[in-house]
Amino acid sequence: MKPKVAIIFNGGTISMSVDPRIGAAIPSLSNDEIMSLVTNIDKFAIIESIDFSHLPGPHITPKKMMELQRLVLKTIERGDITGVIITHGTDTLEETAYLLDLTLNTPKPVIVTGAMRNSSELGYDGPSNLAASVCTAISPEVINKGVLIVMNNTVNAASEATKTNTLSLDTFKSLEFGAIGIVDNDIVILHRNVINR
Repeated sequence: MKPKVAIIFNGGTISMSVDPRIGAAIPSLSNDEIMSLVTNIDKFAIIESIDFSHLPGPHITPKKMMELQRLVLKTIERGDITGVIITHGTDTLEETAYLLDLTLNTPKPVIVTGAMRNSSELGYDGPSNLAASVCTAISPEVINKGVLIVMNNTVNAASEATKTNTLSLDTFKSLEFGAIGIVDNDIVILHRNVINR
């Protein structure tokens, strides 16, 4: 039987498109619309969508992070769930991921992902990042690795990663030690262990 992965949708650029009336990106895509762009994912896992918020990254407050933490904890403790993925605006993604890493004690994978380009832009990276996150969530390689950030087919530990660029697709980097791994041909390949847990 295929593993079940819960995706908690929490807004950010991954859920945005440009509104022609105001000329700016706004939250507009539903969870189903985003998932419809992640082709063939049903061959790998059963996906359960959970709606949490439609907020841009700068609107995620510490209170909202703690609400999200409680939802992640409740979801990850379920026996039918292999892993949890959270979509998130990149402006506060590293803070939320680090908070989750400090406050969750589970061997199951918890992955935070997002997008640097909205769905109206060429090269919208949301579906690719979600696909790589699902591949990571179902991989036995990442059990007991803590909370991970998966974007641009790169796997970083939440305890080490930081956003380095406001435009680049590979913005999240572990500057001191480098990424812990990559997603290549739908397979997670880890280069090293997480330094501190």
